[in-house]
Amino acid sequence: MGVLLDDVAVIVPAFEPDERLSSVLNEVQNRVGFVVVVDDGSSKEILVEGVQGRCFVVRNTKNKGVFDAIRAGLEHAKNIGAKIGVVMAADGQMAVHDLEKMVFPIAVGHADFVKGNRLSHDCCPRAMPLLRRIGNYFLTFICRLVCFASEIMDSQCGYMAFRLDMLDRLPLFWIYPRYGYPLELIACVYGCGLRIAQVTTRPVYDGERSGISVLGAMVLFPFVAIRAMALRAFCTARRILQG
Repeated sequence: MGVLLDDVAVIVPAFEPDERLSSVLNEVQNRVGFVVVVDDGSSKEILVEGVQGRCFVVRNTKNKGVFDAIRAGLEHAKNIGAKIGVVMAADGQMAVHDLEKMVFPIAVGHADFVKGNRLSHDCCPRAMPLLRRIGNYFLTFICRLVCFASEIMDSQCGYMAFRLDMLDRLPLFWIYPRYGYPLELIACVYGCGLRIAQVTTRPVYDGERSGISVLGAMVLFPFVAIRAMALRAFCTARRILQG
């Protein structure tokens, strides 16, 4: 594709990371201009010795949730001169080889926000555990309904790219920072009128377990869905009033 990645920052939210964080950093450090690791209140300070180039660590004094870490990383990336921010997990669940594809729609001016889509990848039935795949299809269906986002193919994918000069248009502080944040983020992106692109990305799993129980999801999801509908309505109304 020939996309210049010098203006790209990879944002890595991390809470109590293991050795996979070093693998992620080693893979991305020579591909992009900036790397921003957000330590979301880990009990041990995250160190990035041996990482070449412009690697920054932003630290939260306590655990505030994954989306709060993402927001802090995006804002830091914007402040240090990056133009595009790509979110990648500290556990290696995002395929680094898809990075250029994620950046491309923004780099060529076709999108303001890019969402990864694992469910359409050829290897998804083999790579993604069955229960997770069913859950992702269900949550994506609900997302389409409550966010009026019929085009979304994989609402829960955390592999995302942002055009950083558009951040001020998104009320990121209002998004619930923990379970369910993808739903509220999509609601805000649609409501604020950002151009959205989706890129098929390879699903990567290595025995990871979900951080929330089925019961916890059942309790929290209606709350998140109602908030997402409200955010979609508010952002749409604000955009219309602002012309």
